[in-house]
This record gives sequence, structure tokens and C-alpha cells, in this order.
Amino acid sequence: MAEPVTSSVVEPIETTNLTKQFARLKLTLLKNSFRRSVWFTISFIIALLYALGMVVLAIIGAVLGGGAAPELTGQIMTIVGAIAILAWLIVPLVAFGIDATVDPHRFTLYPIPLKRLMIGIGVAGAIGVPGFATALALVGTAFAWWRHPAALIPALIGAVGAFALCVIGSRALTTWLAPKLERRRTREIITVLLIIPLLLMSPIIQFLAERFSATAAEAGGVSGVFDNTTRIIGWTPFGAPWGMAVAAYHNDWLGVILRLLILAATIAGAWLLWEHSLKRALESPQEQPTSSANVKGIGFLGRANSPAGAVAARTATYWLRDPRYSMALLIYPLMPLLILIPAVMAPPEEYVVRYIALIIGPLTGWVIGFGMSNDIGYDYTAFSLHVATGLSGRDDRWGRIIPSLMLGLFFTIAFSVISVWFVGQWSWLPSVMGLSVGILLVALAVSAATSAKFVYPVPKPGESPFKQPQGATAATLVAQGVSMALSLGLGLPLLALAVWAIVGDLPWLGWVMLVAGPLLGALALRYGIRIGANLLDKGAPELLQKVTNFM
Repeated sequence: MAEPVTSSVVEPIETTNLTKQFARLKLTLLKNSFRRSVWFTISFIIALLYALGMVVLAIIGAVLGGGAAPELTGQIMTIVGAIAILAWLIVPLVAFGIDATVDPHRFTLYPIPLKRLMIGIGVAGAIGVPGFATALALVGTAFAWWRHPAALIPALIGAVGAFALCVIGSRALTTWLAPKLERRRTREIITVLLIIPLLLMSPIIQFLAERFSATAAEAGGVSGVFDNTTRIIGWTPFGAPWGMAVAAYHNDWLGVILRLLILAATIAGAWLLWEHSLKRALESPQEQPTSSANVKGIGFLGRANSPAGAVAARTATYWLRDPRYSMALLIYPLMPLLILIPAVMAPPEEYVVRYIALIIGPLTGWVIGFGMSNDIGYDYTAFSLHVATGLSGRDDRWGRIIPSLMLGLFFTIAFSVISVWFVGQWSWLPSVMGLSVGILLVALAVSAATSAKFVYPVPKPGESPFKQPQGATAATLVAQGVSMALSLGLGLPLLALAVWAIVGDLPWLGWVMLVAGPLLGALALRYGIRIGANLLDKGAPELLQKVTNFM
């Protein structure tokens, strides 16, 4: 077996500057991506402009704040900076990986010393919108201390150290955890652990905001809260880069030195972890584990007695086994909490907020219906089976809609009852239930039509549900914008009728809504499936080509 690249047996390649070669390689790959995909080019430009705008605002705010209130500005920068470093460490784990355009495994056969390989990969990994924006923001915001030269120098040193920690730390953590994240069950557990706090982010922020206000009153203002917080964060590896400037502003030079040592030790530790993990990955690559499952029969497919039934059975299987679908099964039951928790936490005098709970059913119906707007994109190459077997567009549309329809009816009806019970107005139940079912059917109708025409890149089978494919931003905005506009436009008459019945206190109109909502929704679903079937019968091969060309 050939010696690994880290062995001293192989002489290193003679090169004047290996780092420049890695940077040139990354830029070449980026340029080729522009030529290969128009959507990637548009997405890159949009992301770059957005990042530049946010960076400019952050720098202006830091410079102006540093001149007016340097102590408070330093406290805010310490907290925000620590969050930025944590984002660099956590986001790659959420996406189950980092930018792999310069994958170290591709250089295994080249006699490149490991440390030089790490430097090259680190520099290449910093090239891109996130790296450029982060570096510019870190250096720019350091000039918040422009009126205090003694603090400006530690601030600039901290900015450089923070950027090094971002790049090296993210590489070290992802390389170390990569073998563990190769297991599908591990990825699914991490997804579950992440999706729940993300889904409940709004109630959590509301709770923290109330606690912040109470603490600020006790601490004598916002500055007092920030002071207590930064005293702790400033001594962590994530806050130390900014804590150095704050300590220098207060002439605490011992604190500056100690924080610098904390930052340096953290960077050195991250480098050693990355070196150890990368060396192990290159010398002893872990093979993907295989396992044989005890499968009996073919599950739902064994009960299918028609082409549409077979498609429905396969789609239902996705809901149970594919994390990209099954993640939604975790989200739907938690959706009432997004609205009920803020309503419960509202002060008694703001009782009107409780009525917002009535939107739980219609909102859930719209989310479930809209979730089918890119079902073919989630199929990826599996859609070729529909094209190769000559499956009719009508069977394809109905087969994909049936599982979501059954799931949607269960949740919308249940949530309508819960919302009316929470508000305490049972006479409104017919209106709310009719609106919820009607919105569900209308959203499914729009998805049945638009998904046969518009597709956009999504995480491929086996990938993280959080992963955003390259070049997907602009295409996603266009496709989702069309679907949203159509579903909202078609659902507006149903919403107006339900609001009229509730606000006007017209129980008879509520019963009319209970019948009219599902009937109008069913009519829209019928025509939506017909339109989608015709589009699919005419353009299925072209649609398959779009899907298979996704990166």
C-alpha cells in the first residue's frame, strides 16, 4: 500500500508558494461555477451584495457607536462577535459539512506535507462570500476604537485572531466529527435536536426579551445588563478577541495579555485537533458502513392497485423514512406552540392577541399544501422512473397529493378545534374549519400545477434537510414566489368570507363557509391537478433534465 502524504519517505513537491496555488485553484473552481450555472451566478451576486450591505451597516454602526458610547459599543461587539464565531462553528455542522470544492482527499496522492496542505485548504476555504464578509466586518468594526489608539491595536489583533479561529475552528470541528456524521441515524438525531429549538425560536426570543427588560430594570439600564454579560463572555475563547479591546480601554493590560493567551491557546488547540483529524482521515479513511435490514414484503407498495396508488405509496414511504420529509412531521405538531405560547405570555390587557390563535388551522393547511410545490425536485433522479415508464401526469399528480391531503386534513381539522377551544368561541368553529380545509385544498391545487413547471435545487436524498444547494437562491425565490402569490390570491375570497362570518357574528354564514370552503377548494384542486397533469405530459423529459442538472 502506498505511503500517505504525511510520510517522510516521499519528498515534498517543490513549489514557491503552495498557498497561492490553492487560492488560484479555488478561484478557478468558482469561475467555472459561474460558467456552468446562471442561477449560481445570480445567487452569488445577490449574496455578495447583501453581505456587503450588512457589513457596511455594521462598520458604520460600530464606528459611530465607538465615538459616542465606546464602552457600550465594546460590550455589544463582544456579544455579537462571540455569536459570529459560534455561527462559523455550528452552521457547517447543521449543513453536515463545509465547502468541499477543495477537498483534502483529492490531494492524497500528492506529496504535500500535512501542515502546508492545511494552510492551503484553510486559505481556499476562506475565499467566498462568508469569508470575505467576515474578514471585512471583523477588521472594519475594530475601528470602533479609533478615538482610543491604545485599544485599537488590541482590537485589530483580536480581529485577526477571531478570523483565524473561525476558519481553523470550523475546519477542525467538522473534520473531527465527519466520521460520526457519516452515519445516517446520527444525522437524523442531530436534525431532531436542532429543529425543535429553531422552530420555537420566536417564543424563546420573546421570553428572553421579557427577561432582558426585567434584568435591565434591576441592573440600572441596558449597559448594566451588557456589562454583566460581557464580564463572562469576554473570558471565553469566543469573546476574548473583543474583550482585549475592552480591557485595554479600561487600562487592564493584564486582562489584555490573559485574553490574548486564551485566544492563542484556542487557535493552537483547534489547529492540533484539525491536524490529528485530517491525518487520520487521509491515512485511514473510514469506509461507509453497510447494514442489511430485515425487510418483509414491500410495505405500502404491496397495497397499491393502481399507478396513482403506487406513487402515493412511495410518497407515504418518504414521509416515514426520508429525513427531508419526516422533519415536517416534527414541525406540524409544534406549529400551535408558535402562536399559543406568545398568546399565553401576552399581558391580560392585550386579550385581542389571543384571537391570533385562530390562524393556526389555515396556516398549517397552507404550509402543508405549499410543501408539495417542489416534490419533483425532492425526487431527484427517482423521477426518471415516472418518465421511463410513461406514467401519466394525472396519476403522478394524484399520487403525490393524496398523502399530503390525508395528513393535511388531520392537522387542519385538529388545529381548528384547538384554536377555537383556546379562544373560547365555539360558534366560530364552522368558519375556521371551512377556511382551514379550503386553504389546504387551494394550496395543494397550486402546488400540483406549479411543481409540474418550476423546480429548484433542494438537498439531495441522504443530505441534511438544512443544506442549501449552491445556486439555489434565485431559482428558489422565483418558484416559491409564484406559488405563494397564486395560493394567497386564490385563498383570499375564502379568507374574506370567514372574516365576515366571525367579525359580523353571523353563525349562518359560518355554516355556509363550512360547506363552501371545502367545495371551492376541491374545485381548485381538480383544475390544479388537470393543469399540472397537462404540463407534465408535455414537458416531463425537460423537467427531468432540469432536476438531474442540479449540483
